[in-house]
Amino acid sequence: MLEKLDEYLRIFDAEGFRDVVISAKSPDPRIVIDAYTAISQRYDYPLHLGVTHAGPPETGRIRSIAALSTLLANGIGDTIRISYAADPIYEVEMARSSCAVWACGADGARVDRLPTCGRIEVDLFKLVQAVRAKLAAEITLPLKVAVMAVW
Repeated sequence: MLEKLDEYLRIFDAEGFRDVVISAKSPDPRIVIDAYTAISQRYDYPLHLGVTHAGPPETGRIRSIAALSTLLANGIGDTIRISYAADPIYEVEMARSSCAVWACGADGARVDRLPTCGRIEVDLFKLVQAVRAKLAAEITLPLKVAVMAVW
């Protein structure tokens, strides 16, 4: 992948084209992590992260989070793309509420909640969903919100 990228970048450079964003996707999260890590050390171009052909949402979510969270936690990447073999709405939902993005401190609101216990007197799951929906609709700045149970 790096050899081919070197070849393309030499061609672009020879033609004076430097407005480049690099994407080096694979269906294998380990290859994605290794490729983007090597590229980030070798070049000074924006990186568009993603796992290609990640599968249906159930497995694609795991592959995407494994690769993206690792890269983002290491300061690698400028944009992300979630790809599933499913209705694109699942890709958008995952990208907007991605644990990988939130966990690594990117913009947006992150909702944390305390675990439930036998003393809880409210429907914590329903409350968390309501808070997340409200934050997604109205908050764009980095923010951490904790939802506490009442007992």
